[in-house]
Amino acid sequence: MTKRVGMVWLLLILTATGGHSQQSDPVSAKEVLNRLLSVYASCNSYMDKGRVKEFFLDGNQVVIKPFTTAFVRPSRFRFEFTEDADGRTQSYVVWRDGGSIKSWWSRKPPIRYYETLGRALGGATGYSGSSAIVVPSMLFQDVADCQRIQTLTELSLVKDEKVSGRVAYRIQGKDWMNNWVTLWIDKKTFLLVKLFEKKSGPVVELTIHYEPQVNVDVPPAKLAFKH
Repeated sequence: MTKRVGMVWLLLILTATGGHSQQSDPVSAKEVLNRLLSVYASCNSYMDKGRVKEFFLDGNQVVIKPFTTAFVRPSRFRFEFTEDADGRTQSYVVWRDGGSIKSWWSRKPPIRYYETLGRALGGATGYSGSSAIVVPSMLFQDVADCQRIQTLTELSLVKDEKVSGRVAYRIQGKDWMNNWVTLWIDKKTFLLVKLFEKKSGPVVELTIHYEPQVNVDVPPAKLAFKH
C-alpha cells in the first residue's frame, strides 16, 4: 500500500513539472528574449510570410507591405517585400547564396551587388518598415550593426495574449532610438509572431505580423533570385 501511494505521488510530481527533460518556463522578459534569440541563431532553416502595417499621422494614412523570408543555414537566404505605390506594385528583393549577395528594387533597377549582407539589408530596412532586418539579424550573427531586438533595454514581461491562434508571451522594451517596442513570442516555439512599435516621425505606429516556420524543408524556388 505504501509503495503504491509513493508511485502515485511520483506520477503526480512528474505530471506537474513535465519531467526533468523539459525546460522550465521563463520567469522574466530577459529569459523569453534569450530563448527567442537562441531558436533563431541555432535553427537549420526558416520561412515566413507576413505583413507590415505603417500608420502615418499625416492624413491618417495606412500602408500595408507584405513580405516573405526564406533561409537555409549556413548562407542561403532570400527576402522580398512588396508595396503598392503610384498605382502599381513595387518589389524589393535581397538575396544571398554563399559569398554572392545582391538586391533588386523595381524602383531603381538594375541588380546591385554587395560585400556584406548587412549592407544589402540596410538598403531595404527603411523602405520595408524594418521587416528586412528584424528576423535576418537574428538568423545571421554577422549582421551585428542592426541588432535592435537583441539590444532592447528596460524589458518587462506582460500578460500572455493570443496572436493568430498562438498563445504568446508579450514583452516590452526600449530600443537604441528610445522607442518602445512590444514583441509577441509563441510560447511553444519561441518564434516571433508580432512586433509593435511606437515611433516619432512620419510613421507613428508600426506593426509587423509573422507566420513563421522553423526547421522545415525550404523549396528551392523560395530561395531563387527571381524578381
